[in-house]
Amino acid sequence: MDYKIIQQLEALGLQDNEARVYLALLEAGRASVTQIARSAQLNRTTGYDILERLALHGLASRAGTGTKIKMYAAEPPVRLK
Repeated sequence: MDYKIIQQLEALGLQDNEARVYLALLEAGRASVTQIARSAQLNRTTGYDILERLALHGLASRAGTGTKIKMYAAEPPVRLK
């Protein structure tokens, strides 16, 4: 995880865990909550909460897969402004 980028995301208003999840999602492109949480070094339950919060702020969206597994995709960082 690139801690310099996380600090920059925090400076833009994200909390530490939100910044880690958003960065993990950007790196993955599209991923399940389990994959994102593992990459962000958080538990899955926390990952769900943070992804829903990021979705409310327009930084993440659910990416349909046609399966029971919820997939998420990052919205462009330009939305952080």
